[in-house]
Amino acid sequence: MNVAEFDGVSFFPVEIVEVAEPALPVLQVTMYQAQMALLHVGKLDQVEAAITAIADPLARRAAEIAWRTSNVVRRNSPLLAALAPGLNLDEAALDALFKGAALITLDSTVSGSALNQLVELTAQIDALTAQISQNI
Repeated sequence: MNVAEFDGVSFFPVEIVEVAEPALPVLQVTMYQAQMALLHVGKLDQVEAAITAIADPLARRAAEIAWRTSNVVRRNSPLLAALAPGLNLDEAALDALFKGAALITLDSTVSGSALNQLVELTAQIDALTAQISQNI
């Protein structure tokens, strides 16, 4: 944006540059937000299948309980860390997924700019997933 400043003698043009503050990472979302974000990116069924496929019966049961009863999903969750590679989600994709999930609310549908951001984040996750798949 261009404005003019007065130096006591004359006006001179000054350009104002807006600097965005760095976005803080989203460290946790509600289970609802997590599941809706996973649904939007086509990975919800894969998460449930990955939990069902856990070989150790005790670990599988613990994961099922955590998935069904947790109120929140934490970015640093051991369950998330264990499931992410099988879903082709690296750190950047998980960050994008959490950022998108944080936009979802219980009392409204995802709409307007939130929907646009979620669609953009979904595209980023898809691109990151494709890169990971090529590297495997």
